[in-house]
Amino acid sequence: MNRSLGFSCLQNARQLGGYRTEDGRCVKENVLLRSGKLNCASAEEKNALDKIYHLQTVIDLRTKDERKAEPDPYILNSENIWIPVLNEDAYTDANLQEIAAFTKEYGDNPAAEAVAILQSGYDISIMYQQMLSDPYSMKQYAKFLRQLLLIHPGNSVLWHCSGGKDRAGTAAVLLLVALGADEQTILQDFDQSNHYYEKSIQQMRLDASRLTDDPVIIEKTGYFAGVNSEYMEKAMQWMKETYGSLHSYLTEALSINEAEIQMLKHLYTEILY
Repeated sequence: MNRSLGFSCLQNARQLGGYRTEDGRCVKENVLLRSGKLNCASAEEKNALDKIYHLQTVIDLRTKDERKAEPDPYILNSENIWIPVLNEDAYTDANLQEIAAFTKEYGDNPAAEAVAILQSGYDISIMYQQMLSDPYSMKQYAKFLRQLLLIHPGNSVLWHCSGGKDRAGTAAVLLLVALGADEQTILQDFDQSNHYYEKSIQQMRLDASRLTDDPVIIEKTGYFAGVNSEYMEKAMQWMKETYGSLHSYLTEALSINEAEIQMLKHLYTEILY
């Protein structure tokens, strides 16, 4: 099933509708939207979000600096909610401090930044686990899920970060867990970013090959332009080992209660006929 919104300017723009849940229900069509940074949207795409998708709320998961550099445009009849999932003022982990330094130095050269990070020895396979175990990020993802409870029936919500793949992808993972999708479905949706960024991934690896001869590093630089679903699978395994199940991660780590989970299911899934 094609879940693309059919946009050519707004990157990685798609919806979660049509996914089956383990209790025999189906995610409603065209109400749960995700994308990359919204300032890329054309006038026609912004109009479609209003007129076709009845967009009520945009949730921006980016940092303060990202919002300042590339602010979200106004979309008619919608509100913009800022829920930054990374605390840019408190890089407590040494690896995150190092990445922040690399970003500052190589910000205009993504391939050079990716190569430098990988050559430093940073283990990118734990990036999602770090985010899902960080108290600040956990609090923010809980706020994201609760914001979805405020969407009126018939309206849609769109959440985004910069590429719409890591922070926004993690948000989609947690939402699909709440809605009752199985792990295979969740990981397949997460991996779809690679389809939308296929050319960017190829270009990243080509640029990296001009900076290093290491085939492992060249391969891994592609994950900076796309995603590696194995890394998310590793994070989900950590969630299960630490909290007993993905569902328990929501209730214990994020303090999302059962009533809230049932309300999310009521709002965003429907019975299959």
